[in-house]
Amino acid sequence: MKILLGIIFMAVGVLVGKKSTDKYSSASKYYSSMLEFNRDLISNLEYKRVSVHALIKDKKYFSEDFSKTLNSAFGNDEDIFLPKYLDDAEKQQINDYLNNIGKITKDAELQFLQFAEHDILKSVNKYAEENKKYGDLGIKLGFAAGAAAFILIL
Repeated sequence: MKILLGIIFMAVGVLVGKKSTDKYSSASKYYSSMLEFNRDLISNLEYKRVSVHALIKDKKYFSEDFSKTLNSAFGNDEDIFLPKYLDDAEKQQINDYLNNIGKITKDAELQFLQFAEHDILKSVNKYAEENKKYGDLGIKLGFAAGAAAFILIL
């Protein structure tokens, strides 16, 4: 019975550790999808020239949260969906980005998207680095806490 309880504590510790560091992997996926969307918009401006709504409808992005953001921004929703793992400055940046798409001339929008790509790429690299640094750390700390509880039970 004590061994089973100890194993449960270890499993819960690992799950809590993983959940605490999911922010970094989710944000990394979110910004990677945003970068892909930005590049799709640039190629659309230069070649296809279809509407943003048609572009969103045709493409499925890697991050489900980013797809929700796009659907809320270009759908009939009043508020734009922004995930909780983003801080306020990032939410404001994404909100400004989405509000400026499709509202200016082709040349101005192309410059805006190329400038935005630089900022998005910085965020992708930042969260990829943080995910690499902290992603495994949460699992290891959760396992260590669960192992400590297991030893204390025995």
